[in-house]
Amino acid sequence: MKRHSGFILSGAALLLTSTAVLMIPGFGTATETAAVTTDDKASDSDKKAVADFLALRLSSPAEAKKQWNFVRDAVMEAGLFDIAGEYYGDPLKIFNDFEKSTRSYMDRGVPIFHYRKMMRTGANLIALAEHRGKTADAAAMRRSLDNFKQEFSYTENVTLPAKYPETEEAARNYYSTVDVLTNLGRYQEAAPGAVWLWNNIQAIVPSYSAVRSSYLASTIADIAAHDPAMRKWAEDTVADNKRRLLENDFSDMTVQYGRSDGTSPQFNIMQDISSLNHAVFKADGATLEFYRELQSKNPAAAEKGWFAVSDQVLDAKVFDVAAVEVPDPLEMFTMFCDSRIQTADFYRKDPAMMEWDRKSLAQQLVRFSELAAYMGKNDQISEMRKKFDELNAAYDRVLEENNK
Repeated sequence: MKRHSGFILSGAALLLTSTAVLMIPGFGTATETAAVTTDDKASDSDKKAVADFLALRLSSPAEAKKQWNFVRDAVMEAGLFDIAGEYYGDPLKIFNDFEKSTRSYMDRGVPIFHYRKMMRTGANLIALAEHRGKTADAAAMRRSLDNFKQEFSYTENVTLPAKYPETEEAARNYYSTVDVLTNLGRYQEAAPGAVWLWNNIQAIVPSYSAVRSSYLASTIADIAAHDPAMRKWAEDTVADNKRRLLENDFSDMTVQYGRSDGTSPQFNIMQDISSLNHAVFKADGATLEFYRELQSKNPAAAEKGWFAVSDQVLDAKVFDVAAVEVPDPLEMFTMFCDSRIQTADFYRKDPAMMEWDRKSLAQQLVRFSELAAYMGKNDQISEMRKKFDELNAAYDRVLEENNK
């Protein structure tokens, strides 16, 4: 079978690089769902975060509790204060603790990030207190927030540094500044920084591979929606990356990707095409069409770029394309399982990551089972299920040992 550059992505990487979204319908009450779907002021990412959280709250309350800090503002801005009450105690105490911790961060990194976080979370905690009828507490928080704003409003004057960053810390701060400028609506100021990050961040901060293909791509999409020049840059970048794959032109790739994890230029370039098409142009179909073209014109490049689009292809059920790259679904699924078994002991320190990986593997089981059925290899489906059960048993043993 095809080995695809000799590497198998981890569960975390699979989830982060995939552009497919698994939605769970029928969750929450009618009121909760309406609050999420009819709030036109909320961003698409916030709406999705709230919807996913509501689903998780019903399916896995313990896991939802762990995720609360990541979605709390979006949940309260959706007006779901009763749900917020399940995770928040006294709003005034939480406000005071949050302000104290925020002040400790104001002299580090990019102050504007912490300033805006304080303003957003503070306003939401005031709204929560008012919802509970604690008007005196709400008034006290409003006074504190006004004082905080007067003290630190200078941070709104954030600008990109004149010099490009050379260290990991400086690069992370640079990324935060670009993100803040975008959130402030200063799109043309943010645009050059976003382009520089796209072309250079991975060489300085190799661990930002997933950040680059997801969050940075989303930032670029926000800028492109308001800046025609940025949209043109994204169009040209996708077109040039397509040319590179078709013509086997992989020059100057080291600076852009700076990776030593075994991934190939073909994988990286294909992932860039997929990320920009998904975030900027909302055109996942264009990625699938190009991959089909690449498969016919440069099959070697398509093979090496397969894992950048594999989940997308399988979720779209484009099985004729998938069958070329995965002639034996059982063997490929077995490789996924074997790679997880080797790292099962690692999850002893991170049970939450284990559950994330378990869900990822369940998605792979569905994908490869459907592919096997398309290829008429129905006998492989039961064998894949056995492999899946064996891995789950290994995970369960680790959890049992942790609980002893």
